Amino acid sequence: SLLHVGVGRRNAQNVGSGSGASLIKALNPIAWGRFGIGLTDAGGGLCSAWADQSGNGNNIVQATGANQPTIQSDRSLLFDGIASFMRASFALIQPVTAYVLMNAISWNANNAALSGATAGATRVALTDASASPQLRMNFGAQFVGITTLPLSTYGALAVVTNGATSLLQHNNNAPLTGNGGANTWGGITLGGDSGTPTAGTFWNGSFKEVIVYAAAHDAATRRTVINYLGQVGNISV
Repeated sequence: SLLHVGVGRRNAQNVGSGSGASLIKALNPIAWGRFGIGLTDAGGGLCSAWADQSGNGNNIVQATGANQPTIQSDRSLLFDGIASFMRASFALIQPVTAYVLMNAISWNANNAALSGATAGATRVALTDASASPQLRMNFGAQFVGITTLPLSTYGALAVVTNGATSLLQHNNNAPLTGNGGANTWGGITLGGDSGTPTAGTFWNGSFKEVIVYAAAHDAATRRTVINYLGQVGNISV
């Protein structure tokens, strides 16, 4: 693997550092929410901001208390599936590669775990699919493949939006490919759909890490990042 940590309990303070994080940084992310780092507790364990570790100032924020996720004891962020979501709005057009280390707690068809910040026909969204616990990548009316992430199990997801060579990948499994058109991200949203999420569209689960690149990553680069996320989450990828 690309990152080695000592034997013992893994938490936000002793994983995702050293050579693994250096490799991620060297790939020049445009936005990076790192596990357990840069979280602002707004009171009562609610999170109002996840500071961008890429150096670009693209912080993922939520100023409204009723919409804030919960900081869990392991420093991951829990989105309740009722009202919580966070967003970073910034210039982001194709090609884009986005990675998330996430754990779905429940499944609701079409609810978005990860999406852009641009709503409407050109939206980009990683959503629950038509059957539990499947996921699909939506590009407006189009979608790329369907993959399975078992409920209550962390997985590393990679999304590449690059026109006709777009893809969705779970861990280091073979990617599912399709045409992403020219859909625009305009930033990222966690736990809800782009634009203004409405009741019944929120995602229920937790995130440990999100990394976004303004580039289409090849298979070798995706493996590098996915292996890093596997170490962060202490999961087999």
